[in-house]
This record gives sequence, structure tokens and C-alpha cells, in this order.
Amino acid sequence: MESIGRSPREGKTGKGLSRFGFALCLLCALSFAFVLPEFAPISAEGAPRVVTKTPDGKKTVRRTRLHRKKTVKRRVVSPFAGGQGTARSPWTIRTEAQLRAFAASVNGGKNYAGKHIRLTANVDLGGRAWAPIGFSRIGRTLAFSGVFDGNGRTISGLSLKHVGKDPVGLFGTISGAYVYNLTVEDAEVNGVAEVGILAGAAQKSTVKNVSVSGSVAGSQNVGGLIGNAVECRLLNSEFIGKVKGAGASAGGIAGGAFGSILMHVSVSDSSIEGRENVGAMAGTFQAGLLQNVGVERCVVTGTENVGGVAGAAAGPIQFQSVAFDGNVEGVENVGGVLGLNAQGTVKDASVQGNVRGTNQVGGAFGLWRGGTALRCISTASVNGRANVGGVAGQMEKGLLDHCTSDEEVRGGDIVGGLIGRYVGGRYTNCQPSTSVHTGLKGGREIGNESER
Repeated sequence: MESIGRSPREGKTGKGLSRFGFALCLLCALSFAFVLPEFAPISAEGAPRVVTKTPDGKKTVRRTRLHRKKTVKRRVVSPFAGGQGTARSPWTIRTEAQLRAFAASVNGGKNYAGKHIRLTANVDLGGRAWAPIGFSRIGRTLAFSGVFDGNGRTISGLSLKHVGKDPVGLFGTISGAYVYNLTVEDAEVNGVAEVGILAGAAQKSTVKNVSVSGSVAGSQNVGGLIGNAVECRLLNSEFIGKVKGAGASAGGIAGGAFGSILMHVSVSDSSIEGRENVGAMAGTFQAGLLQNVGVERCVVTGTENVGGVAGAAAGPIQFQSVAFDGNVEGVENVGGVLGLNAQGTVKDASVQGNVRGTNQVGGAFGLWRGGTALRCISTASVNGRANVGGVAGQMEKGLLDHCTSDEEVRGGDIVGGLIGRYVGGRYTNCQPSTSVHTGLKGGREIGNESER
């Protein structure tokens, strides 16, 4: 009896496929059992486990790593190691990183007025680029105005090269600040305007017991200690190194000093170079006091208004107990104490070494335009071309009293043992050099005596 619904041929073919399919399924199942991994739930540790069976029946377990996006956190360095910012408990700095963080905080707008900071360890900046503490720009000034106690410590390896006109130094700008008991050595500072090793610009600030050494270069207002000091007190401080100014006002202590007091400061074993207004203490000195200062073993060179102590002085200035020992070289208005003096008083000044120039060259003063010089003694040899004097190259008004020249005076024209060219003023109780050499006009006291 024939089956209903399918032919014999159809039934035979279906039976064959069933057998073949069953065999194929069995083979696949065995393969999965021995080879393919078995995934387990995520472990307590948070990483999924992967279990793998080997042909001999052993299982191996490994954990897969979850790939998560890493978040990089920047370490924020505190400016201070401790303290409360008071006189009894000052904030302390002991590392380079903290000093740099302190600079960043000032440049971020915090002036620290009334706050005390103390350096508690020597810091070596290693010649790495430095961002000055505080700056001044057109329309905006961020200055340090607190108290910085160097605590007798040393900051070394200061390196700064700046192409802008911002004041630059260890401090860019200080205002109403007090910086003391600090040494900055092996410094190299380069800028444009208001450039100094300690500070580029200082206003109404006090700097005391600070020693700086190294090299500083710029265009104008370039000083070994401070680039430009306005109504400041610079006390018991010193500079050793090299100052190079391409423009006006270059000095060992200050490039420009206006209404400032310099007392018990010194410059030694240094070279000061500039173009106009160049001096071992200050390039330009206006309306202030310079007292008990000394310059030793220094070379001062420039073009116009070049002096062993200050290049040019104006306003009601007072120089008291000043000494220069070294070489002064320039072109016009060249003197062992002052290249140019407009007015003021100079008392108890002494000069040793050599003074060389072209016009208006004097052992103590290049061009004396007014004021009083009392007890100024020159034992420096003087050599120039015209208007050359043992004490003053040219005198126009004012008073020279008890001034002395005691070394050779040599020049081409208008050479005097006391004054080269005398235009006006008075000189009393003075002693001229007895060794006067001239090619044209000359005299024992006055080079142009015959013209009077």
C-alpha cells in the first residue's frame, strides 16, 4: 500500500539528508567543545574572564583588560612649603618649582602687599628660561609689593632673554616692596628697556644687603642691580660683572636712578659699557643722594656723558664720600666722577686710574655746569684732545673748592692743570697738576687763560 502525501523517492532522499545533517551537527558540537572559548560573567575585579578549552580537556582562564580613556592630571605646585605670610611666620620657598610657582602667582595678579616671603634654601635655576616675578606693560602693571627675605640664601643660574619692552630681571617689576639678604649669582639677563639682574623696574622700594653677579644687556636703563629705580633706597648692596647698554643709561647699580638713595653700595671687577649716560654706579642720576660708595677695578666706556661714578647728574643731587679706581673712556664729557653735572653738590670724592676721552675730559668732571664741588681729589692720569683738565674738562658755572689734581694731564688743545676750558663760575683753594702737556693752548691752572 502506497503512502499518502509523498513518493517513495522523496522519502528516501529526506532520510539520507537527516543522517548527513546529524553527523555534521555532531562534528560541529565537538569542535565547539574543544576549541571555542566560553565567556563567563564579569568578575568581581571588574574584568571579564575568558575560559579556553584545549584538545586534551584542560581549561585556561585569562582576564581581558577593559580599555578605558585615561585622564591626565596636571600636578599643581604650591608656591610655598609652609608659613602663614606674616612677619613671624612667613611663607617659605625652598625649591625651584616653588619659586617658579611664586612668579606665576604674581603674574597672575597677586601682588602680596603686606605679606612676607622667605627663601629657606639655595635655588639653582640651571640656566633654564625664567619668567620674571611681576611685569609692567602699557596699560597694565602686575608688580610684587611684599617683603622678600633672601635669608642669606643664593639664587643661581638665572637666564633670561626677552625681546619685548617689559622690565626684566629676577623680578620684572617691584613697587612698594622690600627685598633683602639675597645673593643672585651667575646670572645672564638680556632685554630691551629696564633690564637688571635683581629687578628691571623698581618704584618706591627698598633693596638691602643684596649681592648680584653676572652679565646684563639691553638698550636703555640697563643696570647690574636694577634697570630703573624711581624713589628707591638701595642700601649695602654690590654688583660684580658686566653691563652692556646699546642706548642711554647704563650703570653697575642702576641704569637710571631718579629721586633715589644709594648708600654703602659698591661695584668691583666689572665692565660697564654704553652709549649715552654711562657710569659704574648709575648711568643717569637725578634728584637723589649717593653716599659712601666705592668703585674698584672697573672699566667704564661710552660715547657721551661717561663717568667713573655716574654718567650724567641733574637736579638737586648730593654725592658724599665717593671713590673710583679704574679706567674711564669716552668721547665727549668724560670724567672720573661725573661725565656731566648740571647742578648739585659733590663732597669728598677721590679718583684713581686713567681718564681718556676726546672733548671735555677731566680727572673728576667732564663738563661742570653748576653746583658745588668740595674736596675732590684726582690722582688719575688724564688724556684728551680738546678741553682737558686735571679736575674739570670744562667749567661753565658753579664752584670748585679745595679740589686737587696730582697726576699727568695731557691733551691737544686747551689743556689746564685744573680746568681745561673755563667759561664761568669760581674756583678757590684748588691745586692744579704740575704736569701739563699740550700741543696748542695750555696753562698751569686754566687751558684758555689767554682768552679770559
